[in-house]
Amino acid sequence: MHAKSLLSATIIVLATACGSSDGGEDGTGPIVTQGTISGRVIDTDSANGGVSGVSVQLTGAAGASKTATTTSTGAFSVGSIDAGTWTVQVTAPAGLLLAAAETGSRSQVVSAGQTSTATDFRLARPRGTVAGSVKEGTTPVMTTITLTRTGFTALSATSALATGLFTLASVPTGPWRVTASSTATHEFAAGETGIRDIVVASGATIDLAVFAMRTKTPQPGSPTIITIVGVSFVPTNLTIAAGSTVRWENQAAAAHTITPQTATQPGVFTAKNFSNSGTVLEHTFNTPGQTYRYRCELHSDNFTAGMVGTITVQ
Repeated sequence: MHAKSLLSATIIVLATACGSSDGGEDGTGPIVTQGTISGRVIDTDSANGGVSGVSVQLTGAAGASKTATTTSTGAFSVGSIDAGTWTVQVTAPAGLLLAAAETGSRSQVVSAGQTSTATDFRLARPRGTVAGSVKEGTTPVMTTITLTRTGFTALSATSALATGLFTLASVPTGPWRVTASSTATHEFAAGETGIRDIVVASGATIDLAVFAMRTKTPQPGSPTIITIVGVSFVPTNLTIAAGSTVRWENQAAAAHTITPQTATQPGVFTAKNFSNSGTVLEHTFNTPGQTYRYRCELHSDNFTAGMVGTITVQ
C-alpha cells in the first residue's frame, strides 16, 4: 500500500475511536447517569437513636421503584438511581407512629454521580398518662416523682402542695419505673418502697396507689428543714423556739432567692441567691418574739403571694 493510503486509514481509525458512544466527553470512561439516595429513620422518644427494620420505598417520576430496609443504626442507602426527582416514603413499624409534623415522605432530587441525603424521618410512640398522689395519711406531701427507662430520657413531676396529686401526661408507651423521692422533712412509711413498675398503654391513664410518707423524727439539736420544691417553700409557715437553727435545702438545681422582707429586723438572715441543689442557707434564730417574712424574688412579686414563707420565733 502506498504511504498516502496508509496515512488515510490511520486517520479514519482514530476518528472512529474518538467518537465512540461508550466513552465520556474526553473519551476516558463511561458517562455517569445515576446517583444515590440515603437517609436515616430515628426514634424521637429513645436516646438510642436509629430504628432498624423500617421499610423504605423509593418511587421515580417515570414509575420506577426501589426498596430498602434500615440497618441497626436506622440508616438506609440506595444506589444506581437514575438522575431526576424521587419520592422517598417510610412506613412506621408496629408500636411506632410518625412523630408530630412528620409526613413520612421526602422529595429528593438525584444528580448523576452524587448522593442525595434526606432529612431524618422521625418516629415516636403512642402516649399514655401516669397519675397518683403522695400523702402522709390524708395530708398531702410535696415531692418529686421520676419516671425512668433504659435508653429513654427521664420524666419528672412534682406532687402538688395542696393536694399531693401529680400527673405525667404524654408518656411514651412501654415499661417504666416510677420513683417517689423522700424529702428533708418526710421519709417513706413502713412497707413503702417509693417504687412502682408500670407498663403504659396507648391512650390509657395509670392511676398509681398512693405513695405513703411519714414525718421524719428530728434528731436532738438538728436543724429544722425547709425544703425548696418547685416554686414553694415547704413548710410555708414555720414556728420555732429561740436558739433554733433553720436550714433551707433546694431539692433541684434551680435558681431561687431567699430574701427577707426587712433586712434590718433583729436577728434576720442575709439574703441568699443560688442555683445549686442541697443546702443553700442555714441560720440560727436567737431573737424571740419575731416573725420573719421572706420570698423568692424570681417567683414572687411581694411578700404575701407566690413563693413566700414565714418563720415565727417564740
